[in-house]
Amino acid sequence: MENFVYKVTGKLFGLIIAGAILWIVIQMGLSGVGSIYNTLSGQKFQETIFKDYSKYLTNEMNKKELDDNEILKITDYYNRKANNKFKEIGYSIILEDYYVLSMNELETNDIFIKNKNKINNLIEILKKEEPYLNLPDKEKIVLKNLNSSINNNDSVAIKDNLQDLELVLEQRYAEYKKIDMESEKNFLISILGIAIGVLSILLPPMSSIISFIKTFSNKENKENKENKENKENKENKENKENKENKENKENKENKELKGNREIKNEENKINEFKKQDL
Repeated sequence: MENFVYKVTGKLFGLIIAGAILWIVIQMGLSGVGSIYNTLSGQKFQETIFKDYSKYLTNEMNKKELDDNEILKITDYYNRKANNKFKEIGYSIILEDYYVLSMNELETNDIFIKNKNKINNLIEILKKEEPYLNLPDKEKIVLKNLNSSINNNDSVAIKDNLQDLELVLEQRYAEYKKIDMESEKNFLISILGIAIGVLSILLPPMSSIISFIKTFSNKENKENKENKENKENKENKENKENKENKENKENKENKELKGNREIKNEENKINEFKKQDL
């Protein structure tokens, strides 16, 4: 009964460990596949939108001369189609990429060449207007306001903008700290999964070893017990035989003494008879 319970418990524990490992592997796999899919699909989507944008802008530039406002409106339209990705990257970079790629096109249209020059000038203007292009939106807005207040020599606005900057940096630090904690949590989960995997590999052999040791120990104890009983029985038998031999020897000696006394008594009687006859 004890062995049956031990085997059932071991199998249940093994199934639980296997299920836990499978769940961790599936979660990690889904997370990784989802992340890769989102990244690839996002990149493909942006490339498709940019190609459509480039094609449309080229057609418009071949038709007529565009002013800066018209170029920006076209860029705004495709930015909305790209889920605001153009603005996140920066209009100056988007237009710069278009300008570089359009250099490969052999265009002899004078209108197109004039429009390209306008785009080149617009890129320089946008770069000056977007000094904090690679920063997140909150930091970008605060720094722009701070820069404007410094240029206007507005001490009150400078103080307010510095306080806003401090608040934004505190929020950003809290976000980074949260991400760091999530990373540590995922790391611990990974370590736990590895530990469970190692245990699942080691437990079956260990249980077999423990079972073997237990069986060997029981066998050894049984043999020791039998040897002890045999030794005790042998000692008891020897003691009994020694006791019997001793008793037999004593009885024999007593018998011999008794016989000698009887012989001596007989001899004494004979001597007395002889004396009386004399």
